[in-house]
Amino acid sequence: MMAVDPAGSCNWSYSLQPPERPLKTGWLKKQRSIVKNWQQRYFVLKGQHLSYYKDEDDSKLQGVIRLSGSTIKEVAGTSDEGGRFIFEVIPGISRDQNRTGQDSYLLMANSQSEMEDWVKLLRRVAGSPLGVVFGQQLVETMVYEQRFGQHQVPILVEKCAEFIRKHGLNEEGIFRLPGQDNLVKQLRDAFDAGERPSFDRETDVHTVASLFKLYLRELPEPVIPWTQYEDFLLCGQLLAADETKGHQQLMKQLSLLPQDNYKLLSYICRFLYEIQQNASSNKMSVENLATVFGVNLIRPKVEDPATIMRGTHHIQKVMTVMISDHITLFPVSKDVVPSLPLQKNDSKKASVPRSSVGWGAVERPLSSRGNRTQWQTQDDLNDSSCELNCNSGIHQKEGYEELRPKDLLEIMHVPVQEKNSDPLEAEEIFVTCSFHQRGANLEKENYEVWAKVVRLNEEIEKEKNKSADLERKLQDIECSRDDTENKNKLLEQEILDSMKSMK
Repeated sequence: MMAVDPAGSCNWSYSLQPPERPLKTGWLKKQRSIVKNWQQRYFVLKGQHLSYYKDEDDSKLQGVIRLSGSTIKEVAGTSDEGGRFIFEVIPGISRDQNRTGQDSYLLMANSQSEMEDWVKLLRRVAGSPLGVVFGQQLVETMVYEQRFGQHQVPILVEKCAEFIRKHGLNEEGIFRLPGQDNLVKQLRDAFDAGERPSFDRETDVHTVASLFKLYLRELPEPVIPWTQYEDFLLCGQLLAADETKGHQQLMKQLSLLPQDNYKLLSYICRFLYEIQQNASSNKMSVENLATVFGVNLIRPKVEDPATIMRGTHHIQKVMTVMISDHITLFPVSKDVVPSLPLQKNDSKKASVPRSSVGWGAVERPLSSRGNRTQWQTQDDLNDSSCELNCNSGIHQKEGYEELRPKDLLEIMHVPVQEKNSDPLEAEEIFVTCSFHQRGANLEKENYEVWAKVVRLNEEIEKEKNKSADLERKLQDIECSRDDTENKNKLLEQEILDSMKSMK
């Protein structure tokens, strides 16, 4: 049920609240706090809590690690711990706590890849502490870094690009050859700790390039939002079939990107164009760079092999065009953002700075950067579990052109309810609430499907067990029959022998 009150607040209640499904489960070793030995425990990540049990089927909870505000970092093993994949969870400090007595949790995975998966997901769930760079939402990084001056892109991206411009334009295999893994981790931890390490001449340029790619890869959502992934694949198909139509469609999709995403993508494409201008020495052509960066900038929400293979060719095509035609696709001034042409009946309206998803979600100002406005997408269909604060930003209309909620409601076939209050304000609230309600409905439907699958699997398992029992009973009956036949034969033989002896 959804209700909109005149004050503009939104309240939702659901008749069914599906249980929260685990984000990740698996076995890890946990170091005990006193004895310091390692114990195997089964961990379940659900919401912002990491629970652990003695056994996978054990219902008795051994403990809970609260992740909100926590810091998760990898721990370099000692000489005695060679080959161990250890990471640490340092709980956040609440107002009524201090660091004294605050225990951290040392956990050990079975492999490097498993540890990296846990660390990446835990960082995302915990919510990056203030100043953390890796695994942080792009918009949050840009807002935080305002205190250090005006920047079009994250400071780390600027520093890496500037260093490579000075020392790596002619380096063979730049962005293709890996850097020093340990140094990359050290630099990542330094940036996450709020430091701004500088690179000197002795710094390996491939390490800096690997750090650059790692930042893009660890963004919680890629530079091309998941809502536009399929649209960019379509651009790749159109570019291969009809370059003119494909170019037009690509321009349209770029105009729909969130402002920070657009600026970062523009900066990267310009930079990669500089790299390929030295392809004769660095051996990195446009196609090679498109292959390396495409998978980091444009990736699906569910990264299964089939989906990745389906999109690889189209992603490379789109990346190749964005690098080669960056002058046309991205305006020279980094402050200028392309927008779609205005409709005739909208000619008197100011242009919309950016839309955040392919079909126009509601946006609100986050914070101002000088005379500009930072935008954040209210897209509840992407994440139906996020909290929607209808009071923050829904009345802030100064500084940007409003989207037309009536047009959007017509597309969605939702009637607009007229109110005595400001019609535009009421419509905005209604659209925003509709998005959230639709997200909730999708979540409910997904849960119902998931529950049906679970029930079917349980029924299948029961039928398998019944079939196995029947097979065992049948085998027992056959064995019993064979024994009976053997006994009958022996009895017959004894009777014959007795009759012979009587004669």
